[in-house]
Amino acid sequence: MTVIQSYLHPPVHICFTIDEPYVAYMAVCMASILDNADGETRFNFHIISAGLSPWMERKLLELRHIKECSIEFITIDHSQIAGLPSYGKRSSHINDVSLYRLKLASLLPELDKVIYLDVDTVSLTNIARLWAVDLTDHHLAAVADSVFAVESAGLSPEFRDWRTFHKSMHTGDYVNAGVLLINLQKWRMDKVEELFLHLSAEYGRHFLFPDQDLLNIAFSSTMVRLNCRWNVPIDIMKNFSLLRPVDPYIIHWAGERKPWNGTVDEFGESIFWHYASLTPFFCYLTHAWTRTTLDRRDENLKSEMVRHNYWLRLQSFVRQRVFKFNAVVLT
Repeated sequence: MTVIQSYLHPPVHICFTIDEPYVAYMAVCMASILDNADGETRFNFHIISAGLSPWMERKLLELRHIKECSIEFITIDHSQIAGLPSYGKRSSHINDVSLYRLKLASLLPELDKVIYLDVDTVSLTNIARLWAVDLTDHHLAAVADSVFAVESAGLSPEFRDWRTFHKSMHTGDYVNAGVLLINLQKWRMDKVEELFLHLSAEYGRHFLFPDQDLLNIAFSSTMVRLNCRWNVPIDIMKNFSLLRPVDPYIIHWAGERKPWNGTVDEFGESIFWHYASLTPFFCYLTHAWTRTTLDRRDENLKSEMVRHNYWLRLQSFVRQRVFKFNAVVLT
């Protein structure tokens, strides 16, 4: 475990679970948090992975040029999630690294509370406002998932069965686990890691999103439902006009469409690239974006790229950057 100490007190604790191919995207989220902080907000980041290279850790520490913060790198052995249901090949954009969040009570034994964020999120406000939410007698706080607002007719049979199962298991809204405020003290007090294993054995066959499903079943009656502005699924919105009344605090590319692979709208990309330009991974991200989009060989996509001048915009960003960064393939 490597700990980079900060002299700032008291900190807001924020946690990510990550594997190396997604480090650059996590850095964009971290940059957005630091860039939107006020002068008094202090941050401790806790990055949990199966192991990052020393080079990658050093690059992440460069984010402190935005705002001084503390960064802790925690290594987890994959055997620590034994007994929990695996994602397997169910999803092309989620893997078992997301299950690490179910072990946060033991991985962060010194903390009573933590904010957990998926790496495909960006903060547009001072996230200390989320930290201030009262969790007394509650296990966590989260936002209702928009998937339950979708008409059943538009869902696959597997998805309909999954939704029916959850509606039979709890009466509260099914929440999205991409943005969580977690009461770690209560998790330890109630031995929830043992509960997760029990629920996995009993109901795991019904799960499509194992970690998220477990959190919903375990804490249906003991969670705070947050205002939807704390987790806005921008990737499934048809256009920005639907977002204007929402005024999001955190946006979340929760599906397969991501801003770094050229499959989201111009508004979503502009937000992502604004914060990406603050990170030491910017040149890598622009290189990867260009390679991904051009390799699609999709004439419609190329036409959109020309119409919105995406490539010219990225070239302009690159010219403005002062980072000297050799692009690497994060695999």
